[in-house]
This record gives sequence, structure tokens and C-alpha cells, in this order.
Amino acid sequence: MTVHKLSCTYDPSEERSLFIQKTDIKTLDLSGSMINEVVRSSIREYGNLEELSLSNCRIKRLENGTFADLQKLIKLNLSDNLLTTFNGHSFERMSSLNIMILSNNLLETLSDMHLEAFPKLKVLDISGNQLQSLPEEVMYKIQNDPAFSLYAGNNPWNCNSIIWKKYFERNEELKKKFCSPVSHSFLGILKDREGRTIMQSKTTVIRESCGFVKCKWWIIGSVWIGVILGNLNKLNKLLYQSRCRKKKVLEKSVGTEAEVHHLLRQERVALGVEETELKSKN
Repeated sequence: MTVHKLSCTYDPSEERSLFIQKTDIKTLDLSGSMINEVVRSSIREYGNLEELSLSNCRIKRLENGTFADLQKLIKLNLSDNLLTTFNGHSFERMSSLNIMILSNNLLETLSDMHLEAFPKLKVLDISGNQLQSLPEEVMYKIQNDPAFSLYAGNNPWNCNSIIWKKYFERNEELKKKFCSPVSHSFLGILKDREGRTIMQSKTTVIRESCGFVKCKWWIIGSVWIGVILGNLNKLNKLLYQSRCRKKKVLEKSVGTEAEVHHLLRQERVALGVEETELKSKN
């Protein structure tokens, strides 16, 4: 029996999932499980894993050799955690890794990232961290590997860094991409998060992110539109009821007015009869 995917959410309709072998699992999704720390002994038996998601698990650190036994791993997602440093020794012998997602952590430096350990790495997402500069290895790969894609938006880049200056002096276009007032989220060939190429290009492509303020108003607007559409039937009922009430009030007022005119006419007729009788008597 071969199991291709397993998440931390148990599905009672699949009782067989309780009896699988760890070596049968190809995809393991532990997102949101709040495991805080990943140790080598806890995942070493999943030797045939190809995809591992540890997103939003509040992970603060990775010990040496954490993923050393996952030599077939192709995609690793460590986004939305609390990592402050990148421990290169955690990623030993990961020669098959193609996609690494480190977005929305607290990373301040990637100085311990040695790309020679990831010869097949094609997608690196480091957006939403506290990075001020990139190591020389990453800069070299950006400029020389046309198949490499880097997501790097929403980082407080320090464009006066000595590490960066020599690259920026030789490549003005690269400087614009990191130091432009407009926030960019993408450097490299445009791909989706699964690593599939969307658009082929020999030149570097950049994609603008919406930014917090702009996204905030889009979100608020979307919420209000959802509220209005969700209550459209109620609004129609309220408007219909309001029209009905106005119609009833109008009908009542018209009816009352007609009754008054009718009484006035009767009084005028009565007065006319009295005047005629008086005249006949005189």
C-alpha cells in the first residue's frame, strides 16, 4: 500500500490511514499543529517524503541535522513561524530540494545559507522577514541562474550595506529592484508556489506587491461587499415593507380626506335647504 498524502486532520472515513507505514508517506502536512520545535528523531522515519509543510507551527529554532534524513524531499514549507536565524546545518544532505518557503518569519540574516547544499533549488521565498541584505551566494545565483526564482518582498533592505554595494555598482537594474520606493515581491522567472513556470523569460521579472495599506482597504471593501450581498434579501424585504407602510398611510389619509369632503358637502346641502325654507316663509 502506498499513501501519497497525509495531513494532521484525521478523516474517519479513511480508517486505513491509521495503519500506514511512515515510509509510505509522500506528502506530510502538519500546518497549524503548534509543535514549536522540530527535532531530527521526530521525522527521521519519513525517509520517502517529497513534500513537508510545517507552516504556522510557532517553530522558533531548528536543531542541527533536522532534515538530514529527508534526502528525497522536494518541497519544504516553513512559512509563518518564529524563526530568527537560518541554521544551515539543519538542511544537510538535501540535494533534491527544489522549493523552500521561509516567508513570514523573523529572519534577520541568511549568512548561514550555503546554496551548494541545494543544487536543485529553483524557488526560494524569503518574503515578510527582517532581512536587510542577502549573502553573496544568493546574489550570485540571482544574477547567474536564469531558472532561479526569489520571492523577497516586505523586507527592510539596507541599500547602503557594504555587502551589496559592489553588486549594485555593477548592476543598476538590480539596485532598483531592491531599493525602489515601490515594494517588490518577486525576482526571477515567474512561477507559482508549486514551482511550475508561468512565463519564460531570460530577463529578471518583478511583480509589485499591494502593500499593507492598499491591501487593508481592499480587505475592508471586500468585507463590506460581502455583508451587503449576504443581506440583499433582507434589504429588499425592508424596502418592500417600507413601501407597503407608506401606501397604507396614504390610503388611510386619502380615505379620511374623502370622508371630510363628504361631510362638508352634506353640511352645505343642509344649509342650502334651511335658507330656502326661510325665504319661502318670508
